[in-house]
Amino acid sequence: MSDDLKYKASRWCNLFKKNDVLAVFHSLTLELFFLDVSFEDILRQLTNISMKEDDLKKRLGGKIFNLLKENSFIITEETDDLRMLFVLREELKERIKPSILYLLLTDGCNLKCRYCFEEVPEIIGKFTPKMMSLDDTKKALNYFTKLVMKYGSENRQTIIHLYGGEPMMNPSAVKVAVLHSQNLKQRGLLPNDCEIAIVTNGTLINEKFAKFFAENNVTVGLSIDGPKHVNNAYRIAKDGKTDVSEKINFCYKLLRKYGVKVGFSVTMSPSVVENFDEVLDFFVNDIGIPDGICFNILHYNPLVKTNVGYFKETAESLIKAFKLFRGKNIYEERMMRKAKSFAFKEPIFSDCGVNGGQIVIAPDGKVGICHDFIKPRKYFGDNLLSNPDYDPFKAGLYDGWKSRSPFFMEQCYDCEAIAICGGGCPASIELHTGNRWNVDERMCPHSKLTLEWLIWDTYKNTIT
Repeated sequence: MSDDLKYKASRWCNLFKKNDVLAVFHSLTLELFFLDVSFEDILRQLTNISMKEDDLKKRLGGKIFNLLKENSFIITEETDDLRMLFVLREELKERIKPSILYLLLTDGCNLKCRYCFEEVPEIIGKFTPKMMSLDDTKKALNYFTKLVMKYGSENRQTIIHLYGGEPMMNPSAVKVAVLHSQNLKQRGLLPNDCEIAIVTNGTLINEKFAKFFAENNVTVGLSIDGPKHVNNAYRIAKDGKTDVSEKINFCYKLLRKYGVKVGFSVTMSPSVVENFDEVLDFFVNDIGIPDGICFNILHYNPLVKTNVGYFKETAESLIKAFKLFRGKNIYEERMMRKAKSFAFKEPIFSDCGVNGGQIVIAPDGKVGICHDFIKPRKYFGDNLLSNPDYDPFKAGLYDGWKSRSPFFMEQCYDCEAIAICGGGCPASIELHTGNRWNVDERMCPHSKLTLEWLIWDTYKNTIT
């Protein structure tokens, strides 16, 4: 190799110092190694290094030089960096296949949660709730089945979410959807491992339905935010009288009685964050977490006031929960997604399926890309009930969304957490700012603080 060859620091090389250790991390490859701080002064220069190979070897030592070179921490040309990014993002983009259905059996709800962005007048406009008919429920499932068979991937589990609004406001359609989905599986038109799930506030489920869900292996995503005073601070019935916590607890006991698989969905309202230790104690020691939990970071909502540190405090709370849960073998979706990415060196292209991984079918039969746009019916295409051959992919419904990922957003290129981020919620940021390509700054503290914690937790586990 020519002695004139010079090396530059990769733009993806990031350094993290703690006590007497320096962590060197590559943001695209998710490669990580630790060095004694005796190398600190040298490695600090990696942000602006341009040196001949022999000189750099002397400064770093042959072993360290080879390690940095082999893992792309130092490069010969800046184009090598960009080439790596372009190849990676196209590979990840190609993996996206439709595998998730959000079947909205109604877009109405019996609650009026204070943090629900769908209750914001400037978002929903004029709105009249609709119910999906039983016949249309079957047609919608048949339609999704055809799209999965045409475009789906064998590497992704197929999931049918019975959704709303509150889907249990249309109980007959819930029953038809479950039974017809089972029929499609039995006929080999849907995969045997296709999961049928319902996302519900739990206030309308009775013993009959708890037993029905158990018999048909339906997973229930139960919305609950913690103990009564925390939950009821934001989760409010439209009649203003019903004790929502009491209804949810009754539902949960019924579901557990019949052995239904239950996962909790918790919205990180200001009340949850302010009382997080009590919330954790409630889930772990009072009610118990049977089959997993997911903490959902609050959408932007002009009706909910948060302090300037809310998103940082939320990120710190999620890490605290993860540290507790892993010791008790409890699965938490939001943190685990990033932990898996970090551990298995598998970058996350996006946080959701709005780029073509999901299909949303409204109660009136319109096909859309995201349930967050259900009330204004934005980004919803043709009606499958009048046009059963409508193909949202050929029609270009996902155009403009397929590449919505940090890997395609220049403002995210220099972020150390780009590979574990996923970019947050593009629908939320569009509803908030009018532009899906803006950074979802709700997620920045979560991604960055989680990455730093993962790095030092890895170090701690390495030396013990």
